[in-house]
Amino acid sequence: MEKIKFLDKILAEIEAQLTPAYQLKFCPDKGHAIDHIKRMLKIAETIYDPGKINLFLLKVAIWLHNIDRTTAIPASTPEDRQKFIENFLKKLKFSQKEIALIVNAVEKHNQLNDTSDSALLRYPKDCDRLDIGAMGIVRAVIWWQNQNIPISAPEDFLLSKPELTKIENIISLLSGFNYLCEWEGMIRVPKAKALGRKKFAFMKKFRDQLIEELTL
Repeated sequence: MEKIKFLDKILAEIEAQLTPAYQLKFCPDKGHAIDHIKRMLKIAETIYDPGKINLFLLKVAIWLHNIDRTTAIPASTPEDRQKFIENFLKKLKFSQKEIALIVNAVEKHNQLNDTSDSALLRYPKDCDRLDIGAMGIVRAVIWWQNQNIPISAPEDFLLSKPELTKIENIISLLSGFNYLCEWEGMIRVPKAKALGRKKFAFMKKFRDQLIEELTL
């Protein structure tokens, strides 16, 4: 019980320090502001397996995973992110092993799955991909508004569509929805797969309705 109270105190301190940095005025990409962090934290509590993952370290990784998306923290390069995380966690008395695990999870959370992914890395990836469904549509529209791309492009309607997988391949809002729908096949944690079914079904239904209206 005392240990739980101590860890909760550490998380409260992290929240107090990082919440100001994730405010909208410091996040050019509004879909990655503080509300996204809080939704991921709730998802983490829903999908974690006590026998396979340390929920405390997972929550710390979630708080830090988007520090490169806030202008309040000078962490745009991998070197700057690692330096910030190391200094930040050393002050909170994290061990070098814990810091290394968290740095790895932060740096690789938005990369494609790999068999070498640690358990701690698999969970932030799935939590991030599960901020989807109705919220995924909202986030996609916010992202689209910040990009110089159309609602749809001719390539979206080819029988053999371009491979998406990476965000760099998105050429329109519609292809962005297809990109998000691909995430369902990337989720690996069993509880995450179950939680995602309804969310991805909603996203696909919206995507299909958009296609129908674009092709009338």
